[in-house]
Amino acid sequence: MTKEPTGDEPAWLAVGHVVRAHGVKGEVLVTPLTDDPDGAFAEGVELRPGDAEAGIPDDELPALRVAAARPVTRGLLVTFGGVDDRDAADVLRGRYLLRPFEEVAELEEGEVFYHQLHGME
Repeated sequence: MTKEPTGDEPAWLAVGHVVRAHGVKGEVLVTPLTDDPDGAFAEGVELRPGDAEAGIPDDELPALRVAAARPVTRGLLVTFGGVDDRDAADVLRGRYLLRPFEEVAELEEGEVFYHQLHGME
């Protein structure tokens, strides 16, 4: 099940932050920003690199399709299709990985998205 935007929701949600390239085959170390990293980084999921604060993808970088992801001590090592070497992976360093809001799973009772915390009492 996916969540439909209500108008107050952002178009994109940050689900991860690329820390650095890992190795020479294009893997990147990602800090997940979701409690569902298995879903957010499942094979075939399309993510857009961009700016989490502005909540918009970087139009100069292409969409990224997850080819593989595996947990490590400091996060996830993620391989994207088309990111085949360290130079290509280095371009992603410091970028946030964004997913369209409507593709994010619905929350359980009592859960909130990070962006909804602002102004809560």
